[in-house]
Amino acid sequence: MLMFTFQKRERLCHRKTIQLLFTHEVSKFFVYPLKVAYTKIDLQQAFPIQVLLVVSKRYHPHAAKRNYIKRMMREAYRKNKHILIEVLQAHHSQIALMINYTEHDILSYKKIEGKIILTLQRLCELYEKNSR
Repeated sequence: MLMFTFQKRERLCHRKTIQLLFTHEVSKFFVYPLKVAYTKIDLQQAFPIQVLLVVSKRYHPHAAKRNYIKRMMREAYRKNKHILIEVLQAHHSQIALMINYTEHDILSYKKIEGKIILTLQRLCELYEKNSR
């Protein structure tokens, strides 16, 4: 059964895990305008993925615009996360994921959703390739 929710347990909130994504050797790739970093980690919970959505203050100095972009990214992720969750549950593993929006302009929701879908599909491909 597909669950189209985005609960607290799905959000990356722990400072140590966030620092792990920024400081250690993590896997990274770029799907314009999204920069993605992820690492396999034991999250000590039943849910297979925790995500952190980031919009740079350098590119969008107004908080209202940053929050608007994050809301669009969150909604696109919420509707399409099942693409990645099915693969992770099949392999019994968990990951921490950071998605960073790097565009100066605000893209439409359709474009952001398309890029989020591409990101999740690429993560599936990379995870399948590395798990063999």
